[in-house]
Amino acid sequence: MGDDDGGGRLRLRHDDACQALSSGFPGDAAGIVDLELDFAARSAVGCTGCSALAKRLEGLGQLQFLTLKLYSNQVGVEGCRALAGALGALQHLQVLTLWLYDNAIGAEGCMALAEKLGGLWMLESLTLKLNMNGIGDEGCVALAGAIGSLRQLQDLALDLAHNTIQKYGCIVLADKLGNLSLLAFLRLRLNQNTIEPAGCVALAEKIGSLQRLELLSLDIFQNLIEDEGCEAIAEGILGSLPQLRSLTFDLAHNMIGDRGCLVLAERFAGLKQLESLSLALFLNRIGNAGFDALAEQLGNLEQLRSLTLKVSNNSASTEGNKAMESLVALILQRPRGRADVEL
Repeated sequence: MGDDDGGGRLRLRHDDACQALSSGFPGDAAGIVDLELDFAARSAVGCTGCSALAKRLEGLGQLQFLTLKLYSNQVGVEGCRALAGALGALQHLQVLTLWLYDNAIGAEGCMALAEKLGGLWMLESLTLKLNMNGIGDEGCVALAGAIGSLRQLQDLALDLAHNTIQKYGCIVLADKLGNLSLLAFLRLRLNQNTIEPAGCVALAEKIGSLQRLELLSLDIFQNLIEDEGCEAIAEGILGSLPQLRSLTFDLAHNMIGDRGCLVLAERFAGLKQLESLSLALFLNRIGNAGFDALAEQLGNLEQLRSLTLKVSNNSASTEGNKAMESLVALILQRPRGRADVEL
């Protein structure tokens, strides 16, 4: 059975979650303020199940915290539309976590979701996993408009990886992210789209304007950003957010060479408060000059205690690799130091 702590919190997983679609929630549904439903992947919830779920949610107008894990469940456009309608009625939501990846919701489903999401004015924390859904620029633009209207957001995790978003969608998304002046935590996955340097320039400019950010995770693996995009990230983000304490960058497989890496290394020098860094630059064209500069500047960050580097399949020789190994050894010597490198 599910976990009901009697204080308005209900957790239902797999079979119990599916059972609730037909029989309703156990106990006093009117008292639920915190709900988590975790449907096993490939449970075939589908459009019919989502319609049933929407009806159950419509009676929970008092909800403040909601987690729905519906990944890989054949939700489709109509199922997403039904679910969006129910979410739109939950005006007291403060925290929403929605895992809808691998559900073929496409542009139509994404636009239906965006229409209702934009009205949840009280949201402070939002997690959306919409990767692998065939979402292009049209869906991305609609979603961006909705997210940009949620001015109370302090924590945003948005996963749009493995879709068909191009530079226009990315530029609009960047513009709307710039509205979220209260954001302290941002996790953005756009890997394996086609955002190109222009999209990267827009992202860097707007993310760099979010002066309350303490934690940033940006994944743009395999997006053709090249040196121009890498330089934009260095100048626009690293050069504008010296208060960052935790940073994750995945810039792998993007045709970045020494030129981009040298600017990136230079701007890392300004992150004096950085404590944790995960940096992926594998499958690029970076040589010894880029590796040496990166190792030198990261080694000068005295607060850095946790470091993960993935820099394999570049153009550096044994000499460049040794610079990275020396950096790892330096971090490991620090109190509570943790470091790892993949060469």
